[in-house]
Amino acid sequence: MKAAKIYALTWLIVLTGSVVLFGTGLMNEAMLPIFAFVVWTLIALGFVGILPLVLNRLFVPKL
Repeated sequence: MKAAKIYALTWLIVLTGSVVLFGTGLMNEAMLPIFAFVVWTLIALGFVGILPLVLNRLFVPKL
């Protein structure tokens, strides 16, 4: 579950950073592709890395 917590913390940092940059008006056209790349990478990591770990922990057969 440590990986899921790191994943959630990374999402929190990215979303907080983007809200702060949009709120202060410092987000420009050069930074948008960077944030888009980071967000899509986190989405792919969620499907490939985190989701199987969480599902394996929740739905492991009990003997």
